[in-house]
Amino acid sequence: MKETIPAHRNVAKDTFEFLTLMTAKAEFMHQTVESNPFGSDTFAWVDFNVFHVLFNGFTSQEVLKGMSGATLKAEHSFVVPGCWNKGQGLDRNSIHWRFCGGFFLATATGVQEFFALHQKHLGSAFDGLTWEVNFWAWLEKEAGWRPSWFKAGHDSTLIEIPQAFFDCTQLSCVQQQPTSVQWLTNVEGATVGTYDYPVLNSYHPTSSSYLEFQGIPYLNVRYVNYLLTPPGLYIIHDPSGHLRTENYLLQLSEDTTTRIGSVQLQLQTSLPTIDESIRGLEDIRLYEFEGRMRFIATQR
Repeated sequence: MKETIPAHRNVAKDTFEFLTLMTAKAEFMHQTVESNPFGSDTFAWVDFNVFHVLFNGFTSQEVLKGMSGATLKAEHSFVVPGCWNKGQGLDRNSIHWRFCGGFFLATATGVQEFFALHQKHLGSAFDGLTWEVNFWAWLEKEAGWRPSWFKAGHDSTLIEIPQAFFDCTQLSCVQQQPTSVQWLTNVEGATVGTYDYPVLNSYHPTSSSYLEFQGIPYLNVRYVNYLLTPPGLYIIHDPSGHLRTENYLLQLSEDTTTRIGSVQLQLQTSLPTIDESIRGLEDIRLYEFEGRMRFIATQR
């Protein structure tokens, strides 16, 4: 059986048994639709360990709860997140992240059509066993499968289905949670809450630096065009594979509970560019010196 396993894989995790189990997601969903113990119209696959990659557990639980009462539009019978756009090379021996794999939402019809494609093509699509996401990409490319796809990563965006996919004429509709940050105003009697980050397509907010300057709270937020998966693999949202950093400077209210302004920083420098593969100012730290706001950072 070893020759049927992909050549480029996590040897400890991606065993024949594990890949077989992952491929069985469609069958498990088919069985759930057939039994339908709760009389549902819509069904979701959620990986057992998905909360390892959802950075805000409480918010993610609320998003999932909201989905349980939502209705998909008729034209969106199978909604699935993905990391890569269409057109990237596909083979059995390397994992292909056109689809994230850990989550999807579908109607009963969408699930049954998905399972029927598995029954028809699973044994012949590849010469051997591969990851389920590779097979899904093959179904889209070769077998006419047309799911409703949205850009996401192996983080909280995995379950953030665009509002446009839902039928909001129904009583229940998903209320999306913004990408957000928690604040802590003091240690004793701590005040905790959230405010939203600006959205920058194909980028994800990461580290931040806080400074109160001339009585105004500021927060610099670093955005990167990649995700780091739990096994340590980079998912880079760039056709050339380059790592890029952008920065937003946020102005907060006096009590730091509200974002009242933001500006994307523009980099101007006379330093020579030595390498195009890593761009931007990384890990900015704000500080005040001689009455001016300043920062330190690293750059390739």
